[in-house]
Amino acid sequence: MIQPLPVKNFAIQKTGKTTYRLSWQPTPDELEPTAMPTGYIVMERSGEDMSFHKIGETSKPHFEVQAEDDEIHSFKIIAFNDGGRSFPSEILSFRHEHNDRNPILIVNGFTRVSAPSIIYEEDYAGFDTSNDFGVPYIKDVSFTGYQTEFHRSAGESFGKSSDAYVASVIAGNTFDYPAVHGCAIAEAGRGFVSTSLGAVENGSVNLSDFKTIDLILGKQRATTMGRGNNGVEFIAFPKKLRNALKGFLDKGGDLIVSGQYVASDLRDTRNDTDAARWGEEVLCITVPDSISPTIGGKIDGMAGPLKSSLESRRYSYSNTLNEDFYIVEHPDAIIATQKADESATFLRFSDTDAAAGLLIRDGKSRRAVMSVPFESITDENQRNLLMKELLEWIDK
Repeated sequence: MIQPLPVKNFAIQKTGKTTYRLSWQPTPDELEPTAMPTGYIVMERSGEDMSFHKIGETSKPHFEVQAEDDEIHSFKIIAFNDGGRSFPSEILSFRHEHNDRNPILIVNGFTRVSAPSIIYEEDYAGFDTSNDFGVPYIKDVSFTGYQTEFHRSAGESFGKSSDAYVASVIAGNTFDYPAVHGCAIAEAGRGFVSTSLGAVENGSVNLSDFKTIDLILGKQRATTMGRGNNGVEFIAFPKKLRNALKGFLDKGGDLIVSGQYVASDLRDTRNDTDAARWGEEVLCITVPDSISPTIGGKIDGMAGPLKSSLESRRYSYSNTLNEDFYIVEHPDAIIATQKADESATFLRFSDTDAAAGLLIRDGKSRRAVMSVPFESITDENQRNLLMKELLEWIDK
């Protein structure tokens, strides 16, 4: 018997006045039929305790928890059988708020783990890390430095890299960003629950049950895996998510979404042909025809667009390799399309003046779109202030 794969379609839903249900599904291993779980370990982190501890085991793919405090509770699930334990699931969180009957839903759409983009030409090849470093799994200790020799004709020097990062730890995808967003939502005095992308795509979570959604896209983008035999993964807006969001927005739902490739991935030719049109007509955004790439790592907040309480301030986001935040190399410049009833810029890149954040009103729906991932803003107090101001505008 072989240990199971990590569980999938993890979600947290409020089922009673103070009751929350954690649900998930086992992941069958196509190559190993014995790798099915016989049970699940539920791990929790809450309050000032920053470490996870076991709170229970179950043979069923769900678990009930009670919460009457206003702390942030985070959970991960570990499947097991007689062969061993799986890798842990992504981490989801919730916060109970007594006066908040309709909590905000955080959707973790940032699932990408990948190598850097590649260059593959007849005499020029290598890892294009300066353009897209890729996404390490949690943290990377193997990266020594950027590649410096790309010419195949260089012989033994082909592929040579610097040693600038040989002693460094590089941050990747921690799969723990619902808690980061949740902390800012909690500071605004709101409750929230969270879900995986998979639970939205398979219908376990209905977006229309919520008034406000915070969609985390991070560095999600269409990525060709390996030699391309398995197609493309990690599309920012896969078709099932697009369909669910369209229904949600058409009914007047409000959306906060942030991701480095929030607009450009919709125009990626590896996507299906409807993706770009969906972005322009439903999300009401696109990318400019041409714009210089951003390199500065700073964005300026604009005061009071669309009658919001947003303040003018400068934000720094992580655009270098470091141990604490994944790198955001060249986030999209974005513009609103004419499909929107009303739009205004609330964030601009300090080096190009291109828009990094848009407020959009379309019908009864309001949405805030950011091409700088919210969790990559390095100052926690600034993240909290920005989230509070965005929620105040959405709630008007």
